[in-house]
Parts: sequence; C-alpha cells; structure tokens
Amino acid sequence: SSQCAQAGDSLGPRPLAMIETSAGLIGFLDSLEGLHEVFTDERQQGKVFELCNEFGGWRRCKGDGNCFYRACGFAVVEATLCRSPKRLLPIAEELHHAAGREAQELVSMMRELPHLNSEIALETWYQALLNDSAMDAQLVRALRMASAAWLLQHREASFNDMPIDVFVDSAHGMDLETFRHAEVLSNGKEADLLMIHAVTAALGVKIEIIQLDRHSGPSQRYMMPDDVPGDPVATLLFRPGHYDIFYRRDLYKDLARLESDLQIRRSCGQRGAHGGPSPSGGSSGSSPSRGWLDGGTAGSHKEGRGGLRSPAAKRSTGDPFEDAMEALKQAMHESVSQCVAAIDREAGEVAKVERRLEADRLACRTLEEEIEALNRDLALKREALREQQEDLSKQQASSAAPKSFWACCYCPGKDDKRHEVSGPDHLDADVRPAGTSSRWGLRS
Repeated sequence: SSQCAQAGDSLGPRPLAMIETSAGLIGFLDSLEGLHEVFTDERQQGKVFELCNEFGGWRRCKGDGNCFYRACGFAVVEATLCRSPKRLLPIAEELHHAAGREAQELVSMMRELPHLNSEIALETWYQALLNDSAMDAQLVRALRMASAAWLLQHREASFNDMPIDVFVDSAHGMDLETFRHAEVLSNGKEADLLMIHAVTAALGVKIEIIQLDRHSGPSQRYMMPDDVPGDPVATLLFRPGHYDIFYRRDLYKDLARLESDLQIRRSCGQRGAHGGPSPSGGSSGSSPSRGWLDGGTAGSHKEGRGGLRSPAAKRSTGDPFEDAMEALKQAMHESVSQCVAAIDREAGEVAKVERRLEADRLACRTLEEEIEALNRDLALKREALREQQEDLSKQQASSAAPKSFWACCYCPGKDDKRHEVSGPDHLDADVRPAGTSSRWGLRS
C-alpha cells in the first residue's frame, strides 16, 4: 500500500508494466476514470473533473525523455487518419525528406496510409506502433530530425521576440548547430518550448497542450503554434516532465468503438500479461487496467462486469485504515462514473436544443432572405410606377389645348414684356384703340 501512495503522489508516469501493449511504449485508449485514479491531490482531481465535460479519454505514453515526440507523432497521425487519411500526405512527405533514410519503414508505411480508408489505415497504424518498438523508435527519430531540420532552415525566424539562433545562444549557452545535436537529435532528451514549436511548424499542424499540475485555479491551456488559425489537430496532456495523449469526447467515442470492433486489445496486448491476451488467444478483460490502485501487480485484482472491478472483488488487508482508503477510492471512482454518465445525458439534451436552435436560425435566415427579396421587388415596382407617372405627365403636357389668339398679341406694359390675354376686356384703358367704347367695335 505504501507503493500505491508513492505512485499516486508522483507526478511522473506509471511504470512501464502499466502500459499493456506489446511494444510497451504507447498504451491502449482509456477513459478519464483511469486518469482520475492516477492523482491523489484534490486540486488535480478537481481539474480532471472540470475537463470531463470536454474530454472523454486519454492514452498513456512511456516517460523516457521521448514522450513528447512519441505522443505528438502518434496523436497527430491517429487524429488525421480518423478524419481524412489523405490529409496525412504532406506530413508523410515532410518526414520522408527529413528522415527518410533513418526511418524507412515508418515513412514507407505513412506514405501508403493516405490511400486506404480510415478504418484500415488506423488498424495498420495501431498494429505497427503498439506492437513494434522499432517503429516507435523510428517515429521519435523522424520527429526529432524534422524538428532539427526546421530549426536549421529557420534560424533567423523570430522566437520570443528574437532570432532563433540568438535565443538558443542566450537561453542554452551554445550555438544552434551544437544545440541541434546535443538537445534535439539526442535520444532521451526532453523537449522544451522551442522544440515543440519546431515540430508543429515542421509538420504544419496545430496542437493543444493542457497542463495538469497542483497549482490552484483551472488547467492551463496552450496552442502550439499560437499564431496559426483554426482548431488543433490533437491534444496532449502535460504533467511536469511528461506528456500523454488527450482525447475530446467525440474523437474518444469514435476511436473506442473502432478499437473494440478491431479487437486491438487482443491483437496488440502483451502475450500472457495482465489485461492482454493469453497464449491461447483469450483476453483477460475488455477494459483498461486499473493497476495503479493495486500497486501495479499483475493479477492483483479481479474484474467485474464490463471490466471494472466490483467491490466484492476487494480483499481486506487487515488494516482498517487501508480498507477505509480503498473504500473511499472505490466510492470516488463510482462517483466519477456517475458524473460522466450525467454529463453525457446533459450533453445529449444540449445537443438536441442546439439542433432546434439551429433549425430556428435557418428558418429565420430564410424568412429574412424572403423579406429582402420582397423589398427589392417593391423597390423595382416603385421605380416602374414613377417612370410611368413621368411618361403620363409628358403625354398630358403634349396633348394640352393650343394657346388662344391673344397669346401672340404684344401688350406693352410696365416691363414691356409679352404676355397673353384672353380678350379685349383684359386690355388696359391706355392700350385700347382710340375712339372705342367699352364694347369692342362700337364708336362713340
């Protein structure tokens, strides 16, 4: 039990025996219940609980100094194959140019995967990386060489507001060429921010890194590179000194279903090991191992229905304190399971509401387009009516009665202007013919 406490308090990865794949370097897909069991610190457990609404699972990677390159490479290829295998082509070509000679088998396989359908491509990828440690080594080597090549080609690019070669000299006290060979290309050397930036830039992808530590407050989240638009291709879980793979809920569900359909645990598990297939081909369980609670000892517990341990399978240690702690851990495990199930139900209801809202938005958008069309039609009709009115006014003006005879008479006046009169009665007295009376044509 003291070993259990030490494993729980450690921020590092569980022992290699906990990774039950044949290669023992990248684990099987696991739910967040398994991640919750890794941590005993309440602040870390609270952060895991907060992430349950967005993320559904994780995958363990061996912590040997290569964990970032291993986790990043595996996660990016896996997510790309799940979405669209053809999108893997530029990544495969980049690794071919950077490490074609030192990772021939890996690069050759990656150049073939885009021509397969998603399910077959993923199965090929799992069989290679989960069973063959040599393929894992080639993946790590290829990413290291791609990172080193990018740094050499972009030595004058800006990083932390200074050229990369200047940053390396100031931060590491060595020139870029020495840094590349000593830190980037050396197997087992951990990756810092500059290497992470170089890997993602070389592959042309964007990843998200979630930091899970014991500090108070929510988990810190980083996008690498942070100046590239769009959603991240994959997500990594960072604990001080170690990286694992993190899966959003939708991707986790798709991959978990595929892993079950393809029987990946049977074909890629350690032969005869706990949780893997026996020599006769049978599997000891269909769910991920919960070995941390049992100190990592093979066969130290029995699994209940669905692969999860039942309380009845617990054996008393004879120590009331240890029994109480085990009961508390089991209760916490069940509580998390119930919370995850409740979140799934709520997420389903939210999805239904979102679909209804989306349908309403589409209906409103259609109605707005119809109103705009009616307004345009009304404006056209108004314009046509105005033109008709103008034409009618012109026709009326041209068809008016001709002016009378008096319109051509010149009537001198004050301003000596020509103006029209309608009859002799409108003439002023001073312009009437001399010797005429008020009646036109009669003399006095």
